Amino acid sequence: MVGLLVITLILITALSFLKRPGQRDPVLRLYQEFCRKLGKAGIVCQRDEGPDDFARRACRQRPDLAPSLQAISEHYIRLRYTRYATDDDLGELRRLIRSLRV
Repeated sequence: MVGLLVITLILITALSFLKRPGQRDPVLRLYQEFCRKLGKAGIVCQRDEGPDDFARRACRQRPDLAPSLQAISEHYIRLRYTRYATDDDLGELRRLIRSLRV
């Protein structure tokens, strides 16, 4: 009985940590901001589309934005999928996304 109570308390505590607002990944949050910006211009990321494929498709749809879209995609991929990203990379990703005008 005591074991069941302890397990229940552990589960409740773990779930409360998982659902905390404001604890989201800043890299993912910035990428979602990027996707929202492009979505407003009619370029919507598909559920089965990775960041590189999405950027290539967006560049085909908006070649005028290709350099910015490629830079954002490269920064996001570096931050998300490599161990060599720095805090400066996060700041640069933020700057690139905020300066993007679609």
